[in-house]
Amino acid sequence: MRYTYQQLIYWSTVGYDVLLNGASRSYYVTGYAKSGTNWLCRLMSDYTGLPVFEAWKHSVPPLRPQIFHVMRLLPFETVRKRTVYVMRDGRDAIVSRYYETLHREPRHRRDVERFLGSPMTDDNIRANLPRFIQFMSTYQGGCADYKTHLTYWLEHHYVTLKYEDLLRDTAGALRRALSELTGREPDMSRVESAVKKNSFEAATKRARGEESKSAFLRKGISGDWKNYFTPEAARVFDAYAGDLLIRLGYENDRDWVRQVPGA
Repeated sequence: MRYTYQQLIYWSTVGYDVLLNGASRSYYVTGYAKSGTNWLCRLMSDYTGLPVFEAWKHSVPPLRPQIFHVMRLLPFETVRKRTVYVMRDGRDAIVSRYYETLHREPRHRRDVERFLGSPMTDDNIRANLPRFIQFMSTYQGGCADYKTHLTYWLEHHYVTLKYEDLLRDTAGALRRALSELTGREPDMSRVESAVKKNSFEAATKRARGEESKSAFLRKGISGDWKNYFTPEAARVFDAYAGDLLIRLGYENDRDWVRQVPGA
């Protein structure tokens, strides 16, 4: 019941913002799950001074400008023009989703374990990953599957950031996104302040790359999939979205499958 009410508050607020059309001063952040969207929401919130909308904190829809974090792509032109899409290497995203499911999503975990026919643990991710990829390739809970999500993005123009660019040059990536959204050059002192406040180290009290498997911010790096993909997992992901990795520039060709240790 509580979840249903939160969804009502959430979509009522989004619906009102959509109806405002060009008069709205809200922004949207979207992307496939575990792609850095929460991080960008916090960065944009601190820069703009707008709150990130959190439905569970409200009993009625808050009708004011804010940062909307959405996993589902809204087919409205005025929303698209106010949206930043964050993409990430799908192999990293799927590993992050495994740990998120294991430690933070009990309902989803039960569904996955029924499909796997075995329990999910921190120690058996390599054994479970091929079947987990198969499950996630059709799973539509919360948002579309990775390939569907990114294919929709390819067919529509959004201001876009790569998670990997956010890691490499957070201030530069945020500056570019804000410039494209607003048509104005952002205040770099405010950009740098937002970046410093929302760094991985500030949020977790850990160095980037220092892992906490059960934490929402688990590791904060790119390329971590190489530590978990087996040859079978690589073949399954390649069959599912190997062409997409090439289109997005994460691989030049499909030789990466044969380069996974043990292949």
